Amino acid sequence: MQRRLTMERFEATIPVKEYLAKYADFGRTLDACRKCGSYGTKWSCPPFDFDPVKDVWEKYTEVTILLYKMPLGEDRGLITPDELTEMFFENKKLLEQDLAKMAEAYPGSMIIGAGSCAICSRCARQDGLPCRFRGKMLHSIESLGGLVPETALGLFGIEVLWMENGRHPEYYILMEGLLH
Repeated sequence: MQRRLTMERFEATIPVKEYLAKYADFGRTLDACRKCGSYGTKWSCPPFDFDPVKDVWEKYTEVTILLYKMPLGEDRGLITPDELTEMFFENKKLLEQDLAKMAEAYPGSMIIGAGSCAICSRCARQDGLPCRFRGKMLHSIESLGGLVPETALGLFGIEVLWMENGRHPEYYILMEGLLH
């Protein structure tokens, strides 16, 4: 059965300096990134050959954060992992389309995504080659030092929930941003 999650959309724009002071900690996110299978295997993920603060964040004055809250509803126990993955990526595409439209109003802006880049089935970094889609690749908020749970709670009053004992939480979130 094809399911589709409804989404609630939240948006906030704050100065980059304020975001970095309240909701970023590159050391903490780098430690988490090191535990991920994408670490060092995708160009969108650390380790980087640039400084995320100086070479990314500080090139912009504001960041607009979009958060999509996806309630799973009463039948959340019936959603299979495959269905959830499909719904997640379907909704991630919608969020990225939303951000791409927003970016048109801000020439030179940069979209920061959710999770690691998934454009290629095998990232060129694994073969020691440069990114094939440099202009389309998205770094995640986390890979650039953003703390997603703190951002969600601080900007929107929404707590990030996790799966417990094999049971889905009442909702999941997707968060991405636009540096401009």
